[in-house]
Amino acid sequence: MLTLSHSVSDRNADPILEFAKPVKEHLITSDTVLEDYQVMMDLDAITGTDSGDDAYGLEVETDGNNLVLLTEDGQVIPFWIEEHTGRARIWAKMPLISPNTCVKLLEYPRNYFPSRSDGNATFLFFDGFDRADSADVGNGWIEDVNIGSIDTNRLKMVGSTTTVPAIKKAYSFSSPVTVETLMKSTAKGAGCFNYIHIYGGSPNQRFGFAFYGDNGDISYLDNTGWVEAVDNYIVDQYYRLRIDYLQSSGKSNYYVDGVSKHADTNPYTSPLTNLITFDISGSSVPASYNDWILIRKYADTEPTHSSWNDISIPSGDTGRFRYKKTHILTGDSGWSGDQTGYPIMLKVYRTSGTDSGSSVYVDTNVRTDYRDLLFMDGNGCILPFWIESIDTTNNYATVWVRMPTIAKTGNTTLYMLYGNPRATDRSSGAATFDFFDDFNEPSLNSSRWSQSGSISIANSLCTVGTGPSEISSHSSFNTNTALLFRSYLPAAQVNHGFWTAGNSNYALHQYDGAYYTNSANSEGNERKSGSNLNGWRTREILRNGLASVIFKTDDTIVNTHSSRIPDGGIQVRFYTYSGSATGSIIDWIAVRKFVSPEPAHGSWSTSEV
Repeated sequence: MLTLSHSVSDRNADPILEFAKPVKEHLITSDTVLEDYQVMMDLDAITGTDSGDDAYGLEVETDGNNLVLLTEDGQVIPFWIEEHTGRARIWAKMPLISPNTCVKLLEYPRNYFPSRSDGNATFLFFDGFDRADSADVGNGWIEDVNIGSIDTNRLKMVGSTTTVPAIKKAYSFSSPVTVETLMKSTAKGAGCFNYIHIYGGSPNQRFGFAFYGDNGDISYLDNTGWVEAVDNYIVDQYYRLRIDYLQSSGKSNYYVDGVSKHADTNPYTSPLTNLITFDISGSSVPASYNDWILIRKYADTEPTHSSWNDISIPSGDTGRFRYKKTHILTGDSGWSGDQTGYPIMLKVYRTSGTDSGSSVYVDTNVRTDYRDLLFMDGNGCILPFWIESIDTTNNYATVWVRMPTIAKTGNTTLYMLYGNPRATDRSSGAATFDFFDDFNEPSLNSSRWSQSGSISIANSLCTVGTGPSEISSHSSFNTNTALLFRSYLPAAQVNHGFWTAGNSNYALHQYDGAYYTNSANSEGNERKSGSNLNGWRTREILRNGLASVIFKTDDTIVNTHSSRIPDGGIQVRFYTYSGSATGSIIDWIAVRKFVSPEPAHGSWSTSEV
């Protein structure tokens, strides 16, 4: 038996394997080395004996949302599902096929991802016509006249009574290719004529298929013109038409529904060498429909499907995520556009309860340190996240997840996976926020900060000591950003916040519970008093454009300023005034994007096992 490059017990080495169940491995052989070559496999959910390109016991979802293919070294293989009728016929784009090449098939719980079936990533050329109904074909097709349209994810063609106009697409190639399409005609009789052909610009540089309604036949076209009928077609029945073009010899082979119908014995007098054009056409009497069209590589001797082997999971293995919840986020119509790179906050409770808003309950199915959390977006991409804190009294963790995109309109999906005792720790503030420091270094990071006065780092804490002392970020941050930090404020003169030294542009927390804002070059400032909130606190300053500045302490709004609002880019600064014998201590600092209103937390699904 071939072996996985990542053992089942070491799946944490690869994020994909961490929550997938290896099912089968398949050996493909070839007499020659083939690169980026498409191979077909039939995967059936029922039991049976694996043989050739047929494998059994694989419950593939209709859009492939639970299937991943990997090479021997762990590279993800693109694939496309041609059809799904209980059995899934898939095409996989193998990066390399040598004399013996292994492909690994991994099965996920259902709906772990959106569709992974992707014709564009799998073939040299692909159009599945999966777009909204339109009078225009789109996607770069050129129409002689307006005869083509998109109708329920299909190409619909209707010609005229006097001409047979076509839509065309140019494609350059430098190796033998196979052109395939799924096509039907809706009528028979005089004047019914629908075809697909490929040509190079002259009569002896074309080949194709036609539904010839006068006789009710499917005929093929070679360099001598339309030749003999190869099948009698049934109205409204789809036929899979395939043409192999052997560029070096100028010959072509013809198949209908996988059955060989004709092979050229004489080459074209002027073989195509560079550019071909698809013609898909229809006359006025019937309409023709194409469900999809593709071009793939072709070899005279196709690869051979060899052995299949089941991959067993050792007894007692617990290396997979066992649970998943789906969460919906919604944007706001008042936003200027979609929000990108936007961190959202969740409270993950290790108790039972009712999910609501940003609070989600997972009972005891997550580890006590919450290190077996994993987040993915709606496309199945693993997302950065950071565990801010763990409240052991109330049994929850505060977690920030960086969303790649939150749509202004419609829903945005977030998946939360958990329940994997062997999961590795992926918590990373640096990957989650635009700016982050948890002072987990022996000295202040000079690439992030400038410093003066008494500054020290110990036990992952930064002390801004006896004044005058300060640390100031090299980076400046514009409006619509938020500064989040956990710090200890003594009863001494210290300021924390957005503030560029020597500039009156600032938004600050101050030691005495006062909150200050000012805009550049303005006299005076906006000062509002508040409760004296010294000691260890988590504080946040949110710059809401030029409309307001919001101050929070321990996730509670304590003050809002709507005048003298700072503008432009401002540094982050922590400052101890001259004469203060005691400074402040900072645990961590993060800067994130902020928009008002923030993304709304919608529904949570029940836990999926």
